[in-house]
Amino acid sequence: MDKSSVERQKYEALLAISRLVAKSDISEVLGEILRITIEAIDAYTGSIFLFERGTNLCRHFILQRDLSIEMSQIAVQQVLENGLAGWVMRHQTGDIIEDITTDSRWTTLPNDELSSKVRSALSVPLMFNEEVLGILTLVNEQPHHFNTNDLELAMAIGRQAGLVIHNAYLFESRQEQENRLAAILQNIGQPLLMLGPDFHVLLANHAAATLAEKPLESIQNVHLSKISPNSMWQALNEKLLALGEDLAKQQHTFELYSPDTAQDFSVNVSPVDYQGETVGYVIVFNDLTVMNDLNRLKTHMLRMASHDLKNPLNIAVGYVSLMQSELAEGQPIDPLWMDELLKSLIRMNHLIEELLDEERIERESRFRSADIDILELLDEVISEMKELAARKQQVLVQHFRDEYPPLQGDRSQLRQAMINYISNAIKYTPPKGQIDIEAYVEDRRFHFVVTDNGIGIPKAMQDQIFQPGYRAERDEISQIKGSGVGLSLVAEICRRHHGHVWFESEEGRGSRFGFWVPLHQPRE
Repeated sequence: MDKSSVERQKYEALLAISRLVAKSDISEVLGEILRITIEAIDAYTGSIFLFERGTNLCRHFILQRDLSIEMSQIAVQQVLENGLAGWVMRHQTGDIIEDITTDSRWTTLPNDELSSKVRSALSVPLMFNEEVLGILTLVNEQPHHFNTNDLELAMAIGRQAGLVIHNAYLFESRQEQENRLAAILQNIGQPLLMLGPDFHVLLANHAAATLAEKPLESIQNVHLSKISPNSMWQALNEKLLALGEDLAKQQHTFELYSPDTAQDFSVNVSPVDYQGETVGYVIVFNDLTVMNDLNRLKTHMLRMASHDLKNPLNIAVGYVSLMQSELAEGQPIDPLWMDELLKSLIRMNHLIEELLDEERIERESRFRSADIDILELLDEVISEMKELAARKQQVLVQHFRDEYPPLQGDRSQLRQAMINYISNAIKYTPPKGQIDIEAYVEDRRFHFVVTDNGIGIPKAMQDQIFQPGYRAERDEISQIKGSGVGLSLVAEICRRHHGHVWFESEEGRGSRFGFWVPLHQPRE
């Protein structure tokens, strides 16, 4: 073969191997390197040993012929200890065996039919940055088959192959790191996103998908603003845009509210820097709902304690002072004073019980969800309310079905919501009045409605009726006990059950209060 043909052959082989740089599968890369080299040098067959990085332990053994696993292990051990491949590994250079019958570096494997056919061999290291990554060995049936041109080409292929193998190692290492990172992300309890510089989702964990109420795969590569119809995601996108260039300079923390799920979040946004350039952002959500609920509860309880308890306490203190004065003057105590003092103490005890009920509802931010027998729950509620209605000679009219599908939710909380609605109707309905109680299922929702023919609510006071602690100041209800807590508790219970409260009222004609909750609670 003339010199130009040799050069062209060398060039074509190196070009073919360089194209393997885009491949990531180590076994596939080694197989292609061996095939290209055998064809370029006109060898009969060959093999490649690939070592673990930084060791002399064989990681891959690629042959252009069938060999049992047992024979492969024997071949690796013997060849690396006593054979030509071992010599090449130790000397970090290639060499040729002109005739294996006269060179002690050739190792013949027992019961190997090919060994009896081999007469010449060539072996070179696959190197990258002075490190031997593997050994390439070619054999032929004829002695003196390989020459210095073949060795030179094989050495060049070895260097090019070393680069290709190194890149495959890097890809494999990066893939392992990504897999570890993905595993870590999925085990983080807080919702976490990694965004690209254009705010498209690069990585997300299951907690983030749950927050978005979407499958994990459906939010990958989606723009932040389009992750979910929940307006919180649009608000987050607008917040990041508003930070402008400052977003990439430092970490930012701010609060967001999710109106769809009624949750408060502290959002931490950190830029990801690579070689001085911002390549994305990591966003972590911390749920502050329980903490904010507790803060709201604390504020409400302080307001209740300072306002609603103040009146009966002042009355009690006043009557005690009167009794002290009468006793000091040797006068008998008026029994009416004792009655009023007792009423004030009972009133304070009632307010404290209502506050404790609200504290329990607020504290159980993650309610205990279970299947509920609706008829059984309704019977229990009506049984408890009958005596209270009987004291005012009121009639409770039930509009119930014969059977209901199971309802999923917190039984104690839903029971409390029903009782609050009915007791509220009893309280504001005159003696001998009628209270209708309806329960039905429609559109996969459980509906509970209480209608009375009581005093009704003026339009000017209707907007705040479900606000905690709100109680309309009206002369006709000044003698009716109440703290304004009951309806706000119903609203809170329904919010936690992903439901809704509503009412209709006309002053002087009565009110109609209702709520609905889904039969099945969405997954948290």
